[in-house]
Amino acid sequence: MGDTASIFKGHNKVPQASDYVIIGAGPAGLSAANVIKQLKPDASVTIIGDENLHGIQRTSFSKLAESLDAGLSVPKGCILVIESVVKVEETNDLYQVTLSSGQNISCRKGLLLALGVHPDTSRLPNISDAIKSKCLTLRSLNDYRKLQEQLKTSQSVAIYGDGYVACELSSAIKKLYSDTKVTILNPKDTLLTNVVPEYLSKYVVKLLKKSGVEVKKFTPARVSESPQTGSVKLTSAEGKEQTYDLVIFDPPSTASSSLQLLRNNGTVSDLSKGVPCDQNLQHAPKIFTAGDVANVKGFGHIEHYGNAKYSGQIAGHNMVSPHSKKVYNPIDIPFEGNIAGIKMIGVGRLDNNLSTIGLWESREQHETNDEYKCGAVIYYDDDSSRVRGVLLVNLPNEKIVLAKELLDKQLPTEMSKVSSNLLSR
Repeated sequence: MGDTASIFKGHNKVPQASDYVIIGAGPAGLSAANVIKQLKPDASVTIIGDENLHGIQRTSFSKLAESLDAGLSVPKGCILVIESVVKVEETNDLYQVTLSSGQNISCRKGLLLALGVHPDTSRLPNISDAIKSKCLTLRSLNDYRKLQEQLKTSQSVAIYGDGYVACELSSAIKKLYSDTKVTILNPKDTLLTNVVPEYLSKYVVKLLKKSGVEVKKFTPARVSESPQTGSVKLTSAEGKEQTYDLVIFDPPSTASSSLQLLRNNGTVSDLSKGVPCDQNLQHAPKIFTAGDVANVKGFGHIEHYGNAKYSGQIAGHNMVSPHSKKVYNPIDIPFEGNIAGIKMIGVGRLDNNLSTIGLWESREQHETNDEYKCGAVIYYDDDSSRVRGVLLVNLPNEKIVLAKELLDKQLPTEMSKVSSNLLSR
């Protein structure tokens, strides 16, 4: 191939065959392509993505970031085809990739499924057709552009959810549109309930309310258009109503795919729960997976930007180096969020089903009345007393190294020493 990447929209000049085909042009797919070209510079690599803007950092959506650039580009010598894929069929020793235009690309040496996940719309309430344009989810680039436009004219916005997206997005909207009424709705009156201890959840709610974001316990059962104002009317099962100009739903994501993967033996791969794979990220002979859609044995799905890049690098290496495969182990890949001024960095497994120990600076140390202004939460198994995760709160990035050193080891007996190391400036 040449010194530059080739990008084709539609079916003109789509290659008939390629050594490696990557379905998905996000951070996972582009990271894999980079590794493949580093290890096999002469290999032909075709990347297929269905959005005009490729390599975007979707975590920037909930921050309302001006730039979505993930710092990844199509590697030199690769071809990017902007189109969707409808079918992959195993034929003898090849995989035939069928595009929505009807064109086929033969994959000779390796296929990577790096598809993204999408909102599980089955979890949404019944939404009337008349009001769907004012009810958004936030997963695709198109969703993000619609949100940006609608925020310019919306005086009241509700976000239904209790995870990082709801928390980050509400903070970002309030910061950019200070006069807009912003409300988080969820079945409970707490946030991040599956991730952080209850006391920290209440602290997050407290800070969001302090910034002007309301948090209400409300579950919509029906969504319709208000006949008086044309705005979105949410109605609970008990008949209570809430009205907003714009509603953003943050349902759990699903890795289920409509892509058909037909095998030589006549079977169809079940992709209803993502792409099942081993710890080499291999699904089947010559087929690998990476990113949000990967359902890795022993780990399940992990959805964050750092993991997408990491898993793409592992998959790309293993596709071209079958005799020296790398093992995927995402336990120490950090992820970061920022909610109402709280910087949170997590490594390992952050799960409220685990036991926790909180290590916090005293109020005198940071000269505020915030009891959880700065500190860490250690997550551990009761049975084995092994540390499974660490959450850093308003601590500098260099503390990630210390947090990683705790993972998968016995819970330290001298927690005062751990606290001193993590909280020291």
